[in-house]
Amino acid sequence: MKEDKQLKPVPGYENYFVDVEKGVLYSNRRGTLKLLKSSYSEQSGYYMNTLYDADGEPSSFTIHSIVMAAKQQIPINSWKILGLTVHHRNSIREDNYGDNLELCSRTAQFTEELKKRLSEEKTGRSRNKVSRDDVLDILIGFSEFDGKITRYAQEIADRYDITRINAYNILTRKTWKDVEFDKIS
Repeated sequence: MKEDKQLKPVPGYENYFVDVEKGVLYSNRRGTLKLLKSSYSEQSGYYMNTLYDADGEPSSFTIHSIVMAAKQQIPINSWKILGLTVHHRNSIREDNYGDNLELCSRTAQFTEELKKRLSEEKTGRSRNKVSRDDVLDILIGFSEFDGKITRYAQEIADRYDITRINAYNILTRKTWKDVEFDKIS
């Protein structure tokens, strides 16, 4: 397998690798590196993957647990014995980017969620919402930006207190398609 600095091995599963930055899983079980799709579990409400160990025994895990294990280079779910859980910082279960995941106690996780909800009630604005005028300003700024879209998405996420994915979706016009915008020449 070609060595790729972005891919980290999944501890205990020698044929699996994670692009921690993007939060995606790859398999090398058949000798060729292949991106694996996660399947949604109605039961857990999370995306799951089945991994096969060296003996060919299958085990199913949430993708965020797999990403965290690769990120920290520790066995999957080993944090549970310490009373920790994987927390999505932006509360979006589908956002499994490595920098969106952290280990914390269940108490800390729910305290953070409560703070977000109270903040939303106080300000009247959800963390994941921007106004039509905000979107127009974002698009105008992007038309003048000379750099990578991911860097600008992070700047926008920080400036407007939204997720990087939401910022990226605005910039790629996957959301807010109805906002009329003509590029500045």
